[in-house]
Amino acid sequence: MTDNRTVTPDLAIDIGRIHLKNPVIACSGTVASGLEYNKFYNVSSLGAITTKSFSIRKKPGNPPPRIWETPSGMLNSIGLQNEGIDFFIKSELPEIKETGAEIILSIFGEDAEEFLKIAKKVIKIKDDIMAIELNFSCPNVDAGGMAFCAFPEQIRTITAGVKEITGIPLIVKLSPNYQTITESAEAAKKGGAWVTKGTGVFSSKLGLFDRGASKVKTESWVVDTVEKEVTKDKTPSGSDLSLDNEIDTHLYLIVCF
Repeated sequence: MTDNRTVTPDLAIDIGRIHLKNPVIACSGTVASGLEYNKFYNVSSLGAITTKSFSIRKKPGNPPPRIWETPSGMLNSIGLQNEGIDFFIKSELPEIKETGAEIILSIFGEDAEEFLKIAKKVIKIKDDIMAIELNFSCPNVDAGGMAFCAFPEQIRTITAGVKEITGIPLIVKLSPNYQTITESAEAAKKGGAWVTKGTGVFSSKLGLFDRGASKVKTESWVVDTVEKEVTKDKTPSGSDLSLDNEIDTHLYLIVCF
C-alpha cells in the first residue's frame, strides 16, 4: 500500500545563537529591504532578509555608470548608497515588520566612532531585529580608505564596542580581498561576534569606470565561530571543506541571492 501523505521537511538551522526557520537569506543589497520583492514573493517565507548597509547619515553613492555587464557576469560599483539609519528606523522598519520577515540589519561606518554611534541608535529597535551585520568590507577613512578588514585589531575593538552597547547577536562581514582575513576572523571572535561572514563581493582588477576597483557579486559563506571546535567540516552537499587556519570554526553554506 502506497503512503501518499505529504511530509514537510524541517529546514530550521541554528548558526551560533541565531535561529533560522530555513537557510535561505537575502544578502545585503540584493533585495533592498524586501518591500518591493514582497509584491511578487512572500519574503516572510525566507530565513531572513539582510538589509542594505546603513550609515549614520545619508550617502548618495557613486555617480553612474554603476553596473557593467561582462560575458561572465556583472560588475558593480554602487558606493554604499543609503538613506541613513534614522530613515531605516522611522520609515523602512515598520513596513518590513508588516511583511513578517525576519530582519538582519547591516550597518557600516567610515570610522570606529560611527559604528558605535549607529549602535546607540539601534538599541531602541533591538527587539525588532534578529541580528546586526557589521560591514567591515567598507573603507576606513581614518586609514586612508583601506577596508577595515586590513586592520584586525580595529575589528576586535569595534565588535566588542557594538556588542557592549546593543547585546544583539553580531554577524561580522569580512572581505576576501585582504590577506588578513584569518586574523580578522579571529579578532571578530575575540570581540564577541557570534558569526563571521565571508562577503560575496570580490574586487576586480579590470579597472572599469576609471575610479578604483569594481566589484563582483557571488554567493556568501557564513562561518560560525562559537558553536563547535573543528578544523574541518562538510558542506550540506557532503563534500569536504578544509580550513587552513587555527580558528575554531563550524562552516555552513547559507543560500543567498
